[in-house]
Amino acid sequence: MACFAASLGVIFLLGFIDISATKDICELYAAVGQQSLTLPFVYERLVNSHLVKWTHNSTLIFYREQGKVSVGKPQDISATGSLFLKNLLFSSAGTYQAEVLYPNGTLAKMWTGRLCMMDKVSKPRLSYVCDFKFNAVNLNCDVVRPQGLVFSWTLDGKTLTSETRPTLSISLTQLKGEGSFMCTAANKASKEISDIVRLYHSFCIVAGHIVLLAVVLSQNIM
Repeated sequence: MACFAASLGVIFLLGFIDISATKDICELYAAVGQQSLTLPFVYERLVNSHLVKWTHNSTLIFYREQGKVSVGKPQDISATGSLFLKNLLFSSAGTYQAEVLYPNGTLAKMWTGRLCMMDKVSKPRLSYVCDFKFNAVNLNCDVVRPQGLVFSWTLDGKTLTSETRPTLSISLTQLKGEGSFMCTAANKASKEISDIVRLYHSFCIVAGHIVLLAVVLSQNIM
């Protein structure tokens, strides 16, 4: 009996872990403040005789029957039943469900999707620090709330595929003449690109044990 109870407890725990994991799965992502988002439900044969229903976290947000809208507004959906969300907030997150029924009440099509809301990525600011010890320039992709963001870098219009951190170190030998740099910060809902920064290798002067770097920057977008 004790073994049976223990096994039952393990099964229950595994089930709970599985349910918890699936709750965090999102098919859709949007940024807070985003002006619009179209939920990707499409029923090409939709006509006025169909009943169309949309729910958000089990709350009815749109209802149309025989062409008459009793919940929501006619312009809330497309001709194929897609739902238009506007001025998204954190409260817009959750599970959305669409149902289209024939006049006799039988189901024609159903769709369910989970939307996750995220902070909009702020525009990065590119800054730099001269690294006297290693004869290099360290670039910093400064952005508000960097946690969880994905970073990328471009040099002269080409993506540096191996560079995915918010910092980039360029040795003086790599910086031959001139280089144009940009960084991108992104999450699953939005991304922002910094202004272009041009670095010019002007000169190196050795004074004792200190290497002095002269770098001219311009942050004007081309």
